[in-house]
Amino acid sequence: MKSEHLNLPAAFLYKGQAQHLMLAILLVAGLFGLAQPHLSGGVWRGLPDHQWLRFMALVVLAHQIVVALVFRLQLVYGIMTKLLDNKLLNLTSPSLRVL
Repeated sequence: MKSEHLNLPAAFLYKGQAQHLMLAILLVAGLFGLAQPHLSGGVWRGLPDHQWLRFMALVVLAHQIVVALVFRLQLVYGIMTKLLDNKLLNLTSPSLRVL
């Protein structure tokens, strides 16, 4: 099977990541700045609302980091293509296949 990744240099993994980091910092700071006045000290499942806010911010950031890492690793090394190969295509219906 022909490799479909772009075969980019490994340095591409880090290109533009400083801007993403700064944007993430600004967005999280904005999130806390906007949410803080509206936290009422409520408790859900034994955790106060400010801890839920921190936890969910960490979940969102972790998700974005994993997605960015997998996307870049696919572009540079084609890891998902190598990992899944034709196995995924064999599981999908013919109508969903990309020709």
